[in-house]
Amino acid sequence: QATESLLANMAGLAGATIGPDQERTKDSATVVLGESKAFLIGVVDLDKERQKLSKEQKTLAGRIGGLEKKLANQGFLAKAPAAVVEKERASLAALQAQLAGVQQSLEELT
Repeated sequence: QATESLLANMAGLAGATIGPDQERTKDSATVVLGESKAFLIGVVDLDKERQKLSKEQKTLAGRIGGLEKKLANQGFLAKAPAAVVEKERASLAALQAQLAGVQQSLEELT
């Protein structure tokens, strides 16, 4: 409760609710960061939100495609230090998780 009040005051909101059981309404803005999401309820134009999420989906898909291509390149895998390869794999996993969140948000709008 204290965290929610502090967050609401810092963000200039009337209130805030935090927890894994929070659900998105169709007229909510969605911010995806890794596997976490924030919903701003009742403040969004649904068509614009779909456009924003679709654009983000395409951007993420492009970045994922580039990393997948890089990680499939045997020359890169043979020459790059193991730490660099692992970093690229971790980046790929993070982008894939973010894309899944964006896709879920798009599905929730329909």
